[in-house]
Amino acid sequence: NGTASPTACPTGYYNPDRRGTSMAACLPCDGGQYCAGTGLITVTGVCDAGYYCPSDVPISSAQPSEYKCPLGHWCSQAEEEPEACGDGEYQDELAQSSCKTCPEGYICEFQNANSSITPQPCPLRYYCPEGSGTLSKVYCSNGTYGASTGYRSQDDCLLCPAGQYCSLGVIEGECHAGYICRTSSDSPQPDGSNPSIGEPCPGGYVCPAGTLSPQLCPNGTLVISGTSVQQVSVSTLDSEGELITVVRNYTEPTLGTGAASFDACDSCPAGVVCSGATTSPCPAGYYCPAESSEPIACAAGSYNPLP
Repeated sequence: NGTASPTACPTGYYNPDRRGTSMAACLPCDGGQYCAGTGLITVTGVCDAGYYCPSDVPISSAQPSEYKCPLGHWCSQAEEEPEACGDGEYQDELAQSSCKTCPEGYICEFQNANSSITPQPCPLRYYCPEGSGTLSKVYCSNGTYGASTGYRSQDDCLLCPAGQYCSLGVIEGECHAGYICRTSSDSPQPDGSNPSIGEPCPGGYVCPAGTLSPQLCPNGTLVISGTSVQQVSVSTLDSEGELITVVRNYTEPTLGTGAASFDACDSCPAGVVCSGATTSPCPAGYYCPAESSEPIACAAGSYNPLP
């Protein structure tokens, strides 16, 4: 059956076909486009940047108020659906055509409902340059750590305390026994390549776990790893009272490094004076039994011409 007056497609719709017989012939405006007015045979134009125009929805304005680009997203011109801000970006305003760069000291993570809208403080153990997101936040370098949030650069990170070591932005624990960790150590067993940071316990000393400085063995003992025979020239009197020079063998202890406990302290050998972490031959006029920290003078009426 014909009709005397055709019915116009309502606003938000269009019909490019001359043979429409019902409202079903009217099509919602295509995605990213709008249809202003009634009785349209084609779309009016594309939706403005900052807005989006879904398909299968009658859109009658280039700036549909119900389809403002949401927080945490951006919408270019002719957008069908809003685009989420990328990693390191955020958007805290509606109807925007681009996202903002995350400021330094903050993190903005991709598809995170919070930080893509409002930047969040850079998390503990990291620092966040401008534009930081999930993949671009940076650990405080080894040998340093983070004590609070919101760090902007490596300069904000703190030096690892003496006696401890730090990696991946945290204090991992105490320096291992047998080693000494000075400020900024990144290993529990520093190899000594940079002694200002740390090293194996020095020769003759003991270093318990986490010690701030090497410790001396008790008097008359020290850490010994072996001995070596040294020759020393000394002056003495022969049986006729003449001054002569003789060569004497002297057994010198070799100081051991890396001692982890006082169990490593050995008795000072006889004939040697062990003072602190140093050794020396027992001097002429004295005698030195084992574990001597000081030489003992020969008694009146006796003498010792040789060291």
